Amino acid sequence: MRYAVSRLFRVIGNAYWKLFGGVALCVIMFALGAVAALTIVGAPLSASFFRAGKFVWKPFGKQVAVVPSSPIVGVVWAASGGVFLGVLTLVAAMFSFVTIAAIPLVYQWLKVAVVLVFPFSVTIA
Repeated sequence: MRYAVSRLFRVIGNAYWKLFGGVALCVIMFALGAVAALTIVGAPLSASFFRAGKFVWKPFGKQVAVVPSSPIVGVVWAASGGVFLGVLTLVAAMFSFVTIAAIPLVYQWLKVAVVLVFPFSVTIA
């Protein structure tokens, strides 16, 4: 019974998430991954775009943990737009906090911001 209720809340939360910006951000992540895959330098980064896009599609019910990784890869990611995407999601979190209907999404926006800023240093479970 408890699992069924938890699953129901995840399904409702993910549907609500998609309604308030999750679909747009997911499309952006997959488009950036496709563009990155076309370049030699961006090809290794494209996997992170696709992994982040998959997470953005359904963030409810998933946990994010930051683990240390190579700082060089992080700098390349930041230069390729990772920081911009993180700031974009923080702005979306602030807008969600201002509207009463979207307050449940604030935590999800913050989880997504962590994944977008540190894609090589996170584990998603």
